[in-house]
Amino acid sequence: MKKSILILVFGMVLFVCCRKTTKELPILKADKLEIQYVLNDTIINDWYISPELNPDILEINYSPKPTKVKFRTEIDSIEFNINPGDTISFAISMAYGDTAITQLIGKLKNVNFSDEYVKKYQGIVSVEIPKVHELANIMIALTIAGNKDSKMINKETEYYKTVLRQFSEFKNYPTIDTLNQYITSSEDEQSIWYNYALRMNSTGYLLNDSYQIYDDNIIHKIGFPYPEDPFIKFASLFEDFAKSIDFNEFYNQNNEYYNSLILEYYRTTQIEQMQNWLEKLFGFSYGSYRIIISPLVGTLHSTRNFEDNGFKQTFMFVNIPSTNKNFNDTVNALLSAKSIFTEIDHNFVNPTTDKYQREIGAFLQNAEKWLDINNKYAFPYKNNQDAIFNEYMTWALFSLYCMDNFNNDDSKKVIQEIEKQMIDKRGFLHFKQFNEKLIEIYFQKNEQSIDQLYNKIIEWCRNQQ
Repeated sequence: MKKSILILVFGMVLFVCCRKTTKELPILKADKLEIQYVLNDTIINDWYISPELNPDILEINYSPKPTKVKFRTEIDSIEFNINPGDTISFAISMAYGDTAITQLIGKLKNVNFSDEYVKKYQGIVSVEIPKVHELANIMIALTIAGNKDSKMINKETEYYKTVLRQFSEFKNYPTIDTLNQYITSSEDEQSIWYNYALRMNSTGYLLNDSYQIYDDNIIHKIGFPYPEDPFIKFASLFEDFAKSIDFNEFYNQNNEYYNSLILEYYRTTQIEQMQNWLEKLFGFSYGSYRIIISPLVGTLHSTRNFEDNGFKQTFMFVNIPSTNKNFNDTVNALLSAKSIFTEIDHNFVNPTTDKYQREIGAFLQNAEKWLDINNKYAFPYKNNQDAIFNEYMTWALFSLYCMDNFNNDDSKKVIQEIEKQMIDKRGFLHFKQFNEKLIEIYFQKNEQSIDQLYNKIIEWCRNQQ
């Protein structure tokens, strides 16, 4: 049965396997599988004994003061005071003879949205170039892979050339040598996940005037689930690198440039319009959006959302707007907006897709029909049916957004470009047909609901088998 996971707040306790024998452990006697337990003065009723688990783990996120945990059965009770850093094991002796080893494990609460933080960001769309995030991008730009790979690093700006001129002598620095072991190619799966971990987690850290990198204590780990946080493992290396290149001075010198990019992003991407369109279509919203950009980011975009203290916030990591001389200002603006739209709407599409997993799994059993698994950009999706469908739906929704808000000629040009990108570059084999069908369904009548769209496009997909 599902265990209760408590959320109280404080420091992390590492899992330590119980080495004591059952006889050495404190014992609680029980005659039923269900136990009541109390945290300080709060009664909890849904802890179930599972003798088959060894140990059976109860995760507790610690509060700043010791937490009193008391377990009660109809025939016995046991009580512990847990301090930060404790791992406590005890045995539950069942009347019918089984013994269950239970272990209390402390766990750091990842998200801490204070009242002050919620007040600052409530209803806000912010575009930022955080200092430590830019440091991470500079380090990646100096790696061997970053120097070769335009998917990782945008090499089309004067800023990139400035970074190389100013810091190329540090390419063989111990910090960069270390990163070269982890970041080898945008076509290597582990390398990409490490790249995401480095870039995304960097946003949760600050850098002071003494070149110390420290946690901002808001979200401890922003990146995708990855075994380690580079900023914990290599903090001293990163600090040494930042100090050696005098990064604070470099960042301050480029502040005016960073601010101009932020203003341009607000001007061209029409973020609030996209947000309002998606919220109306899906029927729910997020409290805030933090958009993290860098002039060095290539096409490796990502997004995650977090919730705490009754507040939802979405983080998006994208590149800066670019222009193509073959298109007018509106088409260029939409092609730039595509990057942020297709990250924002993952936060709407993904949870909606979760409701249709069985139906989607039925027609995506043969994933190779829908995705070129040999495409070098296919690895995040090829073993995940939901992820394949989400990419189809996410990008097709951008077509609907364009047609709803811009003239027909401009929308057609944008749609042609995204169809080429999805099919030729990314390997989503039937995106054109999928896109055309979703457009047809959407405009069959006004105010088409998201559930109607899902049901009809899933039915169409099923009929393509």
